[in-house]
Amino acid sequence: MQELIAQLEKEPVPVSFEYKWKIYHGEAVPVPQACNDGGCSDLDVSLNDRHIGIIKRRTRNWKIDGVKDQKFVDAIGTEIEKWYAQ
Repeated sequence: MQELIAQLEKEPVPVSFEYKWKIYHGEAVPVPQACNDGGCSDLDVSLNDRHIGIIKRRTRNWKIDGVKDQKFVDAIGTEIEKWYAQ
């Protein structure tokens, strides 16, 4: 299990989705201190060569400080969840 956690901490999560007719590509890099049991709750997100911020998994949703469009944040979170579910 520790090997899996170590691998997840090192490997960026690819993020690719369409939102409001725009394509977003990038990655979410796990924050090592927020990883356990095969997943990470905090990831540093960059999309289309632009830093977005740290996305944080909450009880019911995802949050990025400074990003007001919750549907955009949810789209990023959905892609992260899909990757971890593989």
